[in-house]
Amino acid sequence: MGYRWTPTGEFNRRIAIYSTTEQPDGEGGRTKTQIKLGDFWAKVEPLTGTESVFGLWKGAIQRYGEVTHAVRMRYQPGVTIDGTMTIEYAGRTLNIVSVLDVEEAHKELLIAAVEGV
Repeated sequence: MGYRWTPTGEFNRRIAIYSTTEQPDGEGGRTKTQIKLGDFWAKVEPLTGTESVFGLWKGAIQRYGEVTHAVRMRYQPGVTIDGTMTIEYAGRTLNIVSVLDVEEAHKELLIAAVEGV
């Protein structure tokens, strides 16, 4: 039995994904700047405080420490999402730990995230 794709109606939360870049500040240092990649529809699943194995999809993602949220969203052609980025959701910041293109089918992404400051 293969992966059960998420029905479109379950993508009912609006998230924003940000990339952080560093720019010279003109005084020899660097300033971090956040660039918004876009707003996306997603399914956001809070995980229990003791859940440390992101195994919601039959072991597709291995142990990444304390993961607080699982985010499912449609694959976005031309948009690269990785572990250096953050998700803004309901006034909270989720730091992306891992991104998986399910079955490399370019249909759905599974994102493991940790709530941060």
